[in-house]
Amino acid sequence: MGLQEMMTKHIALDELHYYGLGLRKAEYEDWRGHPLYYHRGNTKGFMSVVAFIPDQKLGFAILTNVTESELPAAIGRIILRNLADMP
Repeated sequence: MGLQEMMTKHIALDELHYYGLGLRKAEYEDWRGHPLYYHRGNTKGFMSVVAFIPDQKLGFAILTNVTESELPAAIGRIILRNLADMP
């Protein structure tokens, strides 16, 4: 199974959101016109985000030792603002 299969729509969550095989996609959650696929996770004491923008050949993982924090989302936005669309 490749990354493309993970991004293909397999399970509709509602009219706008769906899951591939492990990656989530929302029709309105593109980054500056680039498709953004991601998966978040948390358990007591830990949070993570894995995200991909395939057409920019950009992917990253954020691993934190915090529970229910805005930290992973804030770090993700910083990465996207500084790396997406860069030549």
